[in-house]
Amino acid sequence: MAKYVRREIRCLGRLRHAGIPRLKEVLTTADHVLIVMELARGAELLDALAVGGALPRRAPAATPGSSSRPSITRTGGASRTGTSSRRMCWWMRGGGGSS
Repeated sequence: MAKYVRREIRCLGRLRHAGIPRLKEVLTTADHVLIVMELARGAELLDALAVGGALPRRAPAATPGSSSRPSITRTGGASRTGTSSRRMCWWMRGGGGSS
């Protein structure tokens, strides 16, 4: 596993904030690292940005009628799994370099 991926996993494991989904589990295969994160309920961040543009620097993360943690999905290498727990998995290529 690439050095930067191990460092990112350690950082994710240490984060404790109501606005940041927590790291639940890390799984590895010969070719992939799967990072399982807590589900972030609420409005889709990309939808909020598409409607209103960039958020002001000190604006609350929540939109009216949603939770305080928007979920970020379908960006970069991120995708939501179809499991009943609805956890989010981040897929990263093993080894070093870019994906």
